[in-house]
Amino acid sequence: MARYNLGSKLALGALVANASFALFATGCSFNDVGCVSDADCREGRVCTSSGACQSPDSFDLTDTFENSEQNSTQNAASNSNVGDNATANNTAENNTAENNAATNNAATNNTTSNTSPGNNAAANNTAANNTAANNTATNNNTPDPDMGMGGGEDMGPDEPDMNPDEPDMSTPDPVIGPQIAVTPADEINFGIVTVGQTTQATLNVSNIGDAPLELYSVDLSSRPSQGFDVQPVITPQAVEMVAPGTTKSFVVTFSPNQQSGWGNSVIIKSNDADLDDAEIEVDLSGRSLPPTSQKCLTVNPEPLDFGLVPAGTSRTLSVTLGNCSTAEPVRVSDVYLDDGGNGFSLVNAPMIPMTLAVGQSQTVDIRFDSTGMDEDDELVVVSDSAFFSRRRIDLFAEGGECPEAIALGESVMDSLGQDALHEGLVAVTLGDSVQLDGTASESSSGQLTYTWRVIDAPGGSTAAVSSSTSGATTFTPDIAGNYELELEVKDTVLGIVSCEPATIEIAALSGTPRAKVSVYWNAAHDVDLHVLRGGVMGTWPMFGDDFDDLYYDNLHPDWGVAGIKDDGIHLGDDTDGFGPEIVVIDELEIDRDYQVIAQFARNDGFMPFEFDATVEVEIATPNGQPLSSSSTHTFRINRRGERWIAFEIDGATGAILPINTTF
Repeated sequence: MARYNLGSKLALGALVANASFALFATGCSFNDVGCVSDADCREGRVCTSSGACQSPDSFDLTDTFENSEQNSTQNAASNSNVGDNATANNTAENNTAENNAATNNAATNNTTSNTSPGNNAAANNTAANNTAANNTATNNNTPDPDMGMGGGEDMGPDEPDMNPDEPDMSTPDPVIGPQIAVTPADEINFGIVTVGQTTQATLNVSNIGDAPLELYSVDLSSRPSQGFDVQPVITPQAVEMVAPGTTKSFVVTFSPNQQSGWGNSVIIKSNDADLDDAEIEVDLSGRSLPPTSQKCLTVNPEPLDFGLVPAGTSRTLSVTLGNCSTAEPVRVSDVYLDDGGNGFSLVNAPMIPMTLAVGQSQTVDIRFDSTGMDEDDELVVVSDSAFFSRRRIDLFAEGGECPEAIALGESVMDSLGQDALHEGLVAVTLGDSVQLDGTASESSSGQLTYTWRVIDAPGGSTAAVSSSTSGATTFTPDIAGNYELELEVKDTVLGIVSCEPATIEIAALSGTPRAKVSVYWNAAHDVDLHVLRGGVMGTWPMFGDDFDDLYYDNLHPDWGVAGIKDDGIHLGDDTDGFGPEIVVIDELEIDRDYQVIAQFARNDGFMPFEFDATVEVEIATPNGQPLSSSSTHTFRINRRGERWIAFEIDGATGAILPINTTF
């Protein structure tokens, strides 16, 4: 049982070519296999059972692939949404009275047995996978709190202020703006209703922001309505205002006039600034049977969505049981929660067994007490109905987990040539600023405030973040050296802060770096730049070493003497193709040589079969005469993992020595 839509699995179709080959993809830059878990892989790739880091939209070919573009003939990959097969079976044709009477599974809308493989993916979206343990942006450099008294200990009473300031009666400017929350958020399923009868459900629209929410339109997506209706209807000619912290309720009804399976939706349009929430669609569904003299029980709504319930609070909703027979009473022998926990409980549970006369109904109240976790359960109703004697109604609620802080940054003037916002590290020259962005941070309610702090800086620096509350702000270093900034976010609806702050490092250079190395390529494949720091005697360390190899997984090692002058700085991994990937070194070590390597890490699709990568080395000499050299190598996608040594750099003289060899 899961709150989210059924997942789908991508089935890779067989490829027809003149030679046999296998399909696989890896996120490892220098090792095809060897991962143990998804955490070992980069950029959202997953670890397969064979130990390879696999990207669903990228495939690699083995060396047995022929080096001919004519062999690029492909069959389209088969995209079989296994878990969606249940939807296809919910057509009007499959919901006739004859089919429903024959199979007692249709009315439960597949909630009794949740065996579709696609459902397993949805189950992984629960709060258990988004716990604080997964937030790895742990910061160990937070200064100890100041436990002193701050100044002299004047313990005497303060003199009263006889001229207090006038209170500020103005309304504070909105921090978040209007923010819509709809419950149920996704669908209202009215279950089975007898033709001629009417059943109803409540749709709540709440404003969890701090500015008025304007409802431009609330209506059905189509009319005639197939038996559905929503009241009141809101049109652009009469906009409805919902004040911050308040809720407006709408009554949705289902009154079928003939036997079938029916569907519609409620469309809600508002001034929510989030484009995903400016128009919300809540699906409506229901099935109808002709009037019957047999024992018959209706249960609605199903599922029962409690929406967002912050930790420490509760919400109570109701399920209505109704007798849909024209002649016979129906006996309800049991009503219970399947798990009997997870925060859900029956409130004032009806006396069991109970009998409902013709036309009679009974409500069952269910309460959810939130501990801050997303939860789900099932309400089970057992009766002597001739149709579906055991009914299961999904219950789910969002508890509101602590938000996740994500800090991104990029140079404003971009004198070093970095590419777009990224995590981890940003390098700038003095006089430049860093654009900081925390708006990628996430929370259950979607409503966040932001606090930026400088937690480490070179001695004597007074640089500060220009704003401490905005998601986007700037930082300007004032002294060359390393800075570390921290972002903490707070969910203003739930009142909780991020489980772990996010950090970003700023490396400020005093001027033009002594060495700059760049790699560019002309295809959407992935190329990685490595700069290896040679040994004092000219020996080279192992490729992939996490100290002397400067690459995507070792962005800023502490080389040479203290400080950043002789430290290599890798400006970030470019995984979406074309580059650039850039390394800068402010000052070369005179007793070292540096080896420049480009590695073909992963191909994106199959074309082009061949592509060029260009490495450029720029050296700023002491006499002001810049040196530069570039070289181009052709990679072939059946040689994934190939390493091309382009240059060596003499640390003493800055001389650039072409190598142009592969291994």
